[in-house]
Amino acid sequence: SQQLPNNYFDKIWQLLKQALEAILTGTNSPSNEEQLYRHIDNLCTTTTNDTSTKSMSSLLYDHLKQVFEDHIQTMLPTLTTEMNDSEEYLRLLSLTWSNHSIRSSLIRQLFIVLDRTYVLHTTNVLSICCVNGLLKMIEQERNGETIDRSLVKSLVKMLLDLQLYHKDFEVLFLQATGQLYYNEGRQLIQTLEINQYLKHVEKRLQEENLRLTHYIDHSTKYLTAWLANSATG
Repeated sequence: SQQLPNNYFDKIWQLLKQALEAILTGTNSPSNEEQLYRHIDNLCTTTTNDTSTKSMSSLLYDHLKQVFEDHIQTMLPTLTTEMNDSEEYLRLLSLTWSNHSIRSSLIRQLFIVLDRTYVLHTTNVLSICCVNGLLKMIEQERNGETIDRSLVKSLVKMLLDLQLYHKDFEVLFLQATGQLYYNEGRQLIQTLEINQYLKHVEKRLQEENLRLTHYIDHSTKYLTAWLANSATG
């Protein structure tokens, strides 16, 4: 089988690293994409004369992972300097994630032969700020205010992509939802006629169904049944 020179990886990695840094910073790569892909294919499908070293694909994986980790470390100060649950911060978080997702997708296409996927690992604090901010915006909408639903949808998708939606968001969302309608139900049942109360419950259920349609993940569908039980109980 074809073998590559022992110094092939070091020489090619410099080209690949330049291309990666260009993609991650949104600048133009100095190298031809097709040429880069051929080099990556060579690294993943051929061997070197030195059998004592790790495989080329393994080395490539390690180096690529390190570039991502270094880049993430440069992103974190911007996200953590004034971390809070304000809408302005949520917009920054959404924009940062959107840019990262687009650039990661370009890199996955370039390195598709590695068949690897890399995900931004956020800190717990980032997740908490995001979740608290989302819950605050949803509460505002439930109180009749107009919110940026596209921003909420974008951040919900981010939590899903990071596999944080069910663990960090959904539980608190359902808890807040149940508590809100339990308290509201206890108050209104004392002041409204039964037909008025049932109309109010129906209106609230329709509103929550719209949230499921617009920005809450469909996997939270049992929310409606829980709401009906809380609001009419």
